Order: sequence, then C-alpha cells, then structure tokens
Amino acid sequence: MLAHQCCMVFEWGGHWDEAKLQRRAERQMVEQVQKCIRVLLVGDQSLILEALACLLSQESDIRVVGRGTSQGDVMNLVETTSSDVLLHDSGSSDATALDFLQFAKQEGLPVPVIVVSPFSSRYVVHQALVTGARGYVLKRASSRDLVHAIRSVHAGGVYLDGAIDGMPVEALWPLGLGEMPAGAIQIRVLAPREEEVLRLIALGFTAKEIADKLGINPRSVETHKRRASAKLGVRSRAKIVEYGMMKGWFRHFGH
Repeated sequence: MLAHQCCMVFEWGGHWDEAKLQRRAERQMVEQVQKCIRVLLVGDQSLILEALACLLSQESDIRVVGRGTSQGDVMNLVETTSSDVLLHDSGSSDATALDFLQFAKQEGLPVPVIVVSPFSSRYVVHQALVTGARGYVLKRASSRDLVHAIRSVHAGGVYLDGAIDGMPVEALWPLGLGEMPAGAIQIRVLAPREEEVLRLIALGFTAKEIADKLGINPRSVETHKRRASAKLGVRSRAKIVEYGMMKGWFRHFGH
C-alpha cells in the first residue's frame, strides 16, 4: 500500500514537473519573441518579399511581422503592428526607393528604413541617405550582410554595404554621423548643360552626336562630362546609365 502511495506521489510529482516545464518554455518563448527584431517588408513584388521573409525566418532574433506592396499597406501595418525596422526592396528604378523615403518622411513613419537596391553609385546612395534611409544594402549582397544590416540599424547605427563605390564621409552628414564643415554643400547640383550632356551619354549618344545635337564642340562635351562625373562620382558609362535610371531619363527617351 505504501509503495502504491509513493508511486502515486511520484507520478503526480512528474506531471507537476512537466506542467511547470511547459509553462517555463512558454514564458521563454514569449520573452524570445519580445526580444526579436520585428521587421516590416515593403516592395512592389510579392514573390521577392516572400523570399526575404523565408530567408529572415531562419534567424532566431528576427521576426517578419508584416509585408506590404503599397503605401496604403505600409500605413496600415505601421498603425496596427509593432515594428523595429522596415526593409524596402527597390525594383529596377531607384526612384521607387526615393519616392518611398519621401513618403516615409512626409508621413513621419517612426520606423528606420533599410533600402535593398541593385544600384551602387555614390550619388544614388547619397540621395537615399539624405532622404532618410538608415541602411543601404546591395541586392548582390549575401544574406549574412542583410541580417547584419538589420541588426546594426536596430541597434541605432547606420549600415552601408561594403561594396558601395567610394562613399565619402560627407554622405553621412545628414545622419549626424560626420562633422560638417561650415558652409559645406551636401549635394553638388549639376549645371543644366552638364545634366543634358550626361543624359545624352546615358542614352547612348557619342560625343560628336551630342556636340551636333547641342550645337557645341566635342571638346566642350568632354569638359561637361568630366565636371558632372566629378560632382556625382560616376566615372564610367555604366555608372552614368545607372544614374540615368534613377533619374527616370529612359522613361522619357524619344520625347
């Protein structure tokens, strides 16, 4: 009889321990979720957002809390979901990222934005930072780089992809991360002629064709190109084309 009672106590104690362990596990799970970096994914391609969500789901300290493909989706997610970082996937034109950053600034979105973009030119990245991005990751980056960017921005820092072409310290001035000399100019604006020459180069015209079109000599074309390239940090035709895509020049070609 005593042995039976001891057995009953042991069994009851075992069930109690199991319930206690289950409650502890649930409590730890809640604590883990609360510690997770909550990420919103935004972009115009649902398939890409699903792929990003799948990739980030492998990280124990990151949780995707929502996905949106429009500004309306973003506003609804920000209002109804607690989030720490917003990841914006930029498409074939970086104008979409800049438009979104302008929208985020105007609406006063309280979530820091990381831009994921195929464009690596200094000008494009600078514009994104000036417009409010806290991180910039190239699409050719590894998943480890993307995760590092999310953690860095969540910790209050700024992340710039290491493969970005010669990013100058003045690009960080708008973010308060560099000392801005008195009277410094944050953005070097192109003269109208410099921009026109650069636009025609991006569209594939030769120096002679540009000279004929604008009524100037080829040497002047090279001078305008050199000055514009120095201002923007775009040294090759490929980078000029990239800049043109961001500016939307190809949408107006032929007009």
